[in-house]
Amino acid sequence: MRVIAVLALVAIALAYPQIVWPSKYYLEGEFILPYANITQSITVNYDEDNHCEKLSFFDDLNYTIWNGADYSYVRVEKDHPVCLTEMPEEASRDEDMTPLTPVLPDISNWNYQGTKTVRGIKVYHYSMIEVDGEGNNQKTNNYDMFVGMDRAPVRFEIRGYDSVFGSHFDLYTLEYYTFVANYNQEGVYDRPMLCSAPSLRSNNVGESPMLADLRQIHPRNVAARFGSFEQRYNRSYASETERVRRQGIFARNLDRINELNSRNLGWTASVNRYADMEHHEILAARTGFVRNPLRDEEDAPETCKYNGEDLPVSIDWRVKGAVGPVKDQAACGSCWTFGTMGTVEGRWFIGHNEHQRFSEQGIVDCFWDDSDNGCEGGDSVAALKFLYEKQALPLESEYPYIGLDDYCQDHLYKASMKIDSYGRVEAESVDSLKLALQDGPVAIAISVPESMIWYSYGVYYDEECSPAYEDLGHAVTAVGYGVDPDFGEYWIVKNSWSSFWGDNGYIYISTVDNNCGCATDAGYAVINKA
Repeated sequence: MRVIAVLALVAIALAYPQIVWPSKYYLEGEFILPYANITQSITVNYDEDNHCEKLSFFDDLNYTIWNGADYSYVRVEKDHPVCLTEMPEEASRDEDMTPLTPVLPDISNWNYQGTKTVRGIKVYHYSMIEVDGEGNNQKTNNYDMFVGMDRAPVRFEIRGYDSVFGSHFDLYTLEYYTFVANYNQEGVYDRPMLCSAPSLRSNNVGESPMLADLRQIHPRNVAARFGSFEQRYNRSYASETERVRRQGIFARNLDRINELNSRNLGWTASVNRYADMEHHEILAARTGFVRNPLRDEEDAPETCKYNGEDLPVSIDWRVKGAVGPVKDQAACGSCWTFGTMGTVEGRWFIGHNEHQRFSEQGIVDCFWDDSDNGCEGGDSVAALKFLYEKQALPLESEYPYIGLDDYCQDHLYKASMKIDSYGRVEAESVDSLKLALQDGPVAIAISVPESMIWYSYGVYYDEECSPAYEDLGHAVTAVGYGVDPDFGEYWIVKNSWSSFWGDNGYIYISTVDNNCGCATDAGYAVINKA
């Protein structure tokens, strides 16, 4: 009986193949995201032994080539193809090789579920269930791979269920229509000629947003990326429940970033240190502009109005030396003080030909009224009025920023340093803001929609970024403007979220339709030349 039982087990084991994919192959198929109503055609050349891959979407409309340490990503920008040759920092890699993106999962340890028919093809069915989290905070991923009797892949399905929110959080299908093992097409991994030409771009970093979606379909990938995020940004959470919640937020933000990038908007979104936070949390901790209830009643000593003057096509006070390093307001709603000191510092340099770093903390601690309240928020133009009436300025070296409300140290204000006046820019006038920028940086207020959080580089435009005064929520500093040949005019905006956010701490915002309200509520310091 024992011999018969052993033979029966052997027979069962031999009834279906142990699938190991070839190290070299060619395939054609479709990547389907049902909940987004998106179907993307894909073509893949893969050579693991030589660390090469070409992954193409829509017949080379968007494609990536990996060849050892060489990387080329070609996409369309508006009306022409461009090539990017550097991967984003958050894309994992080893020292010498760019990471490949396999489109066939390793199913060597998956459970065999018998045979069935898919698309009229008799297939072997393999499955795997992956659970992240504990108790009531679990996320469950169900993976199903269907392989033809000829050992060619037919379909790969991924379904995820989130027990915290009681809904799906992932649903993807890969349909494989053509599969050729050990296929080799000569020259397919060569760098495209477009990518060999000298680049005129200031930023040559990027990757196809579809790659991020493909990476997520593999078991443990979201968990792995979240683990890398935790390590990079030194995250620790109070409990496993909180960690699982944050991973869920991270996964949704990752999906949003991928969706933004798939639209070829003229700017690129990427993961940053806010990726485990919800939008309202970020706004609460990292903005702080409070609309001034007396705005329409209080006249500034001067107003900058455009009267038809000829204006230069561009101006950038950074290259003129008038703009200091990007600062970080931390988890304090003090953006308004950074906008204030941004215009003061820039115009001080222009007037006195010397760099000074003035103290935002001095405003946080010492200027309080009905609507201006330190880390609870305030208004940049109101702060300029305060400094003008005080006729003194504090230095950052003597009054450093701590990111908290503290007792006012009035004695640290220096009467030998002051602003001579302040002004407003005519509301909602793009040309008036350009005119004001001829004399130096300007404090402005902007709206902050969720998409802006993930800005990395490019000319930002979002029709959801309201120009209305009542929607403004964050104060920043405009340090110039320019023109992109493809995406038009933009403001050069210095943020206070550290140099690790955006494009080295900056965002380039389109002037179209006064997007985000850059010209809605702007003010500036007046500092006479010494």
